Amino acid sequence: MTDIKDRIKKVIQSGFAYKTDEIIEKEEIFYVMIDVKTSVDEKIAKDIEKKISDELNIKTKICFIQSQITKKNVKLKQKIPGIKKIILVCSGKGGVGKSSIASNIAYYLSIAGHKVGLFDADIYGPSIQKIFGVDEEVKIKDGSFIPHEKAGVKLMSMGFIVKSDDALVWRGPMVTKTLNNMLLHTDWHHKNFIGIKSELDYLVIDTPPGTGDVHLSLAENYVIDGAVIVSTPQEIALSNAHRSVDMLKKLNIKVFGIIENMAYLINSDNSKNYIFGSGNVKRYAIENGLRLLATIPLIPEMSKSFDSGDVSGGDFATEDFKDLCEVLKRLLS
Repeated sequence: MTDIKDRIKKVIQSGFAYKTDEIIEKEEIFYVMIDVKTSVDEKIAKDIEKKISDELNIKTKICFIQSQITKKNVKLKQKIPGIKKIILVCSGKGGVGKSSIASNIAYYLSIAGHKVGLFDADIYGPSIQKIFGVDEEVKIKDGSFIPHEKAGVKLMSMGFIVKSDDALVWRGPMVTKTLNNMLLHTDWHHKNFIGIKSELDYLVIDTPPGTGDVHLSLAENYVIDGAVIVSTPQEIALSNAHRSVDMLKKLNIKVFGIIENMAYLINSDNSKNYIFGSGNVKRYAIENGLRLLATIPLIPEMSKSFDSGDVSGGDFATEDFKDLCEVLKRLLS
């Protein structure tokens, strides 16, 4: 790939005396960014494209960028190979059950008959491997990660690459580079019983809590179809959730709505005990024009099930998650 880009640069430099700024390959087309100080006739771009085609037999698209226009404005968003739709699961803070919700969304989409993947983008604190009960290292074939599959869901996580008790002490650029490598170099394709490949219907991405480099990298580089916010009922959790909503809007990612998790305990007489307060999430959703997608109770048995590697959660709150997935499917269609 580097050799092809160098040859493109050489053709442009020798034939037209322009210095190439950046080359991005997408779906067998090379998009060539050339930084210029003044506007350039479109015919020159066509002449360059033809010369490269004649000499190198490859297709290019020449983009002249005037100095005051930043490269960020023309950056191309990629569609991850093997994926039809991508949904982000976000939270403003940790400890609200975001990974459990993401796992259940993937699981219940799968048992509804869809081809589903789950990507654990929390590089520092991966947990998907624990929830699904998979402790084997991920395999590599032909330069691609081969995701684990459990309960009908394809799984990829940093937890499959590093030991569970190893701390990652990485700066932001290393995290985003690893994230991109894992997303783009995982073979997400579904294979049927005779080995024919097809795209996954949905990839659920469990993002880290808060607002940071991972969310920015996902938004800038990939086509994201929408996001959901997970929050518990406390005001402090909602104030942090609001930051996530604001971040997603600034990144032009559609917010499908908010999921209230750990909403109440179910007493022995089936009455509800709102230990964290009642009505806060609904009020927040109304005030901010968001859908309240689901209200999930706090079920200790479900937590124990996840800790033991049973993603079904002992089939507690089944109808809640089935209804949630039906809503998400409509919003993603």
